[in-house]
Amino acid sequence: MKKIKVFSAFLLIICLALSFSVSAVAETADLNSGLSVDGQFNNNVLKVSITNNTGKDILKIGYVRTLDYYDSEIPGCYLPSFYPVAIGNELFIANGQTAILESNVVVPSTYVDESNNVVQYDKNHITLRFYVNYIEFTDGTTWGNFYASQNDVYSNYTCLTLPYTVTSTITPSQDSQEISSIKASDFVGSLILAAFFIVIIVIVAKLVKKYREKVRQRKIELYESTDYFKDTGIGYDQLHADKGFFGEYLTRENLNHIPGYKKFISNCYLTKTDGKTTEIDLIMLHTSGIYVFESKNYGGRIYADENSQKWMQILPGDTRNQFFNPIIQNNTHIIAIRQLLNDYKMPIHSVIVFSERCTFAKMDVKSATVVYRDDLLNKMKNLVVQNPNSLTDVQIDEIYNKLYPYTKVSDEIKQKHIEEVLAKKK
Repeated sequence: MKKIKVFSAFLLIICLALSFSVSAVAETADLNSGLSVDGQFNNNVLKVSITNNTGKDILKIGYVRTLDYYDSEIPGCYLPSFYPVAIGNELFIANGQTAILESNVVVPSTYVDESNNVVQYDKNHITLRFYVNYIEFTDGTTWGNFYASQNDVYSNYTCLTLPYTVTSTITPSQDSQEISSIKASDFVGSLILAAFFIVIIVIVAKLVKKYREKVRQRKIELYESTDYFKDTGIGYDQLHADKGFFGEYLTRENLNHIPGYKKFISNCYLTKTDGKTTEIDLIMLHTSGIYVFESKNYGGRIYADENSQKWMQILPGDTRNQFFNPIIQNNTHIIAIRQLLNDYKMPIHSVIVFSERCTFAKMDVKSATVVYRDDLLNKMKNLVVQNPNSLTDVQIDEIYNKLYPYTKVSDEIKQKHIEEVLAKKK
């Protein structure tokens, strides 16, 4: 599992590094040096190549084109320009790629001067001006202003000035590609990258699944090697699906560390004086005596009174549940044991074990030991030291052999016991 976590973290670091590097390029890109335009104005046809080295992919471009007429007899004087044309294009240009804009431009032959004279244009003096005034990138950021005036844009970006010609052809500063080719190559690249990450995710998922299956199998093997499984036959999945079984299992695992000769009896069905059956969670036969355990795997706050028939469990949201006093319940178990073992004179101790998920809001008990499961081992070590030896190893074996058959009762007896418990709750 450690190797898988390291590998997953490595993949995450690579992805984050790629993301940060792209963001860094996009944030520091200088538009004036990152965008270049080149072109020709030939036979009323304008061809402009736009190369994108801004560090971002361009989604849309806005630009303005104007026609100016320069009269060589009046140096430095521009006659009134033809009305500028503002155009917005959905033009995708990937970073590092070049796209071509091509459009027809109508060039008039005459104009009317200030004296209302019709003047013939000398097309050799006609110049087309082309400048980008707005860019929208695929990440949602923009540059410029689509409605900016010519002077506003000139202050930020160099205008492309193209003389009117009749013979020249376009020679872009970089090899141009058709827009469809640019889109196709970018799409293919995205597909390859997506496929790569999908393959990585599938491989990691399979490794994680295989590891989890291996860990689960190991846990099952360890559980099936315990005495609890050998005595009860309760399967791994059944154990974890039933809080009662799981609590009994944890209790028994703690008691395995008690010093001295001992044996355990789990889920023992004995007959009470009224002829009905009672189920005992766990019995520990020890040289210091017999210990009868009633396990309660409850959560919430517990209100307990030794002499009350019912105890109270309060869950979050003030949900209240009553349950039968486990001390009285365990005393019934002890009476059934004494009835069966009337030939033996030995102390029998009542121990009530609660899950650490609960808290004792009120606990007024003296006749039994009530303890959290986390404290059970230390408490039991003290109890076995305080009680003098009352059973020999041989007697423990004899009692075990007498009680053990009552753990292998038929399904009919178990079902009858369940029905008796349900009837008692009504």
